[in-house]
Amino acid sequence: MLQQSTPQQTLENPDLKLWREKLLLELKQGNKASKKLLQALKKGVPLEYRGLAWQSMIGNDLRITDKLYELLLERAHLHMTQLSVMDQLEAGAFRKNLKVIEEDLHRTFGELGHFRQGNPLYQPLKNVLIAYSMLRPDLGYVQGMSYVAGCLLIFSTEQGSEKEAFRSFANLMNRELLFTFYSFDMERVNVVFHVFMNLMRDRLPKLYGVFKATNISCSIFLFEWIVALYSNIFALETSARLWDSYLFHGDYFMIKVALAICCCLEQHLIQQGVLNGSSGTGQFEMMVLLFKNVKNFVSEEGLFQALESHQACSKFGQDDYEKVKKQVEAMSNLERLI
Repeated sequence: MLQQSTPQQTLENPDLKLWREKLLLELKQGNKASKKLLQALKKGVPLEYRGLAWQSMIGNDLRITDKLYELLLERAHLHMTQLSVMDQLEAGAFRKNLKVIEEDLHRTFGELGHFRQGNPLYQPLKNVLIAYSMLRPDLGYVQGMSYVAGCLLIFSTEQGSEKEAFRSFANLMNRELLFTFYSFDMERVNVVFHVFMNLMRDRLPKLYGVFKATNISCSIFLFEWIVALYSNIFALETSARLWDSYLFHGDYFMIKVALAICCCLEQHLIQQGVLNGSSGTGQFEMMVLLFKNVKNFVSEEGLFQALESHQACSKFGQDDYEKVKKQVEAMSNLERLI
């Protein structure tokens, strides 16, 4: 269970004081980030202020209101009680989404049990996901969304605040990388895959060599990592620390995290003496197992150390991401012309 500081600890903790007196205001104003803010984000936003910080960083460009949320749930209720006079295709699509949502709820952060039926956050998460499927029927519900919405509920300013979580969730889903993946825009998704493989080739050539030798693509892991913003492969506090930086820096940071994970896994393979670029018996299966069970091989300390100091990703920034992305897009356009 997440533990907040006692009042006495709050008074004595300089980090909490810094966030309360300066950094929250800095985030809200949206000016150029100070060095103190950037360092504090790397360290992680204190639990007491994470909800406020996330709200400021996500914003509300979509102008989602509490009234809109209520109307969406009312419309959903009509579909659920079969009293709707709306288009039957819409009602049918909604019920299909509802079935998948209900199947996914208990699996979301399953080890914590927050979203099992009968627990306090079960209905709030169900409501948020239902409302979003009404807001965006073109997307509906896609597996992975429950982790993102669930994380927002857990860390809302008042745990379980549906309206706050929905507002943040809807705006977060509108970010380019998440929307690309959740809308299954495979042309753009493949651009991201090619960007990542190019980054591996240039920054982690040994690991890239094994990928090529075993005919493995990053598509076997990167899609599921990104759609849940890593909350499905790491402990809750670890993924929340990653979100602290992602929500501020933007999409490129998600790619940076993937690079950092690969740095850690490459080191593991070196220690196991298997990173030689050959395609020996069982190497494909070993690689798949490794990338499908990241939390068993990558510690929180190792991950953040790689983000901070590994030469393959520590200096990786927005400009680097955009440069490689433009190169991949240009190559894709050229191939279509040939």
